[in-house]
Amino acid sequence: MRHGLHQARDDLAPLHPVAFIQDTFDAHQDHLRLSMLGLTQGQQAVMRLNMERNILSRVWRGPGLPSSNIGLETITGRDDRIAWEDVLNDPNMSEVSPALHETAEARLRL
Repeated sequence: MRHGLHQARDDLAPLHPVAFIQDTFDAHQDHLRLSMLGLTQGQQAVMRLNMERNILSRVWRGPGLPSSNIGLETITGRDDRIAWEDVLNDPNMSEVSPALHETAEARLRL
């Protein structure tokens, strides 16, 4: 009550205009790059790149082994960035290893 009544539109609007730009930056850059690729090399290049992204996004190692998705990061151009996720809160650096059988069953939906 200190700040008045709560309105639903406050939840829908971003907190700051820069927050919206930061959230949509990667998607916007991908769209621009794909449209430029389509104009310069044709739509087959765009379809090939999308196919490679789909293939590389499905690659995973067995349970308990970390998968870094380095191929997908390389194709999307995210391999040269260092983000907070790369340094902090990495589950691969956990002191407790996951249970291999339960992880495999959950992944394979058994």
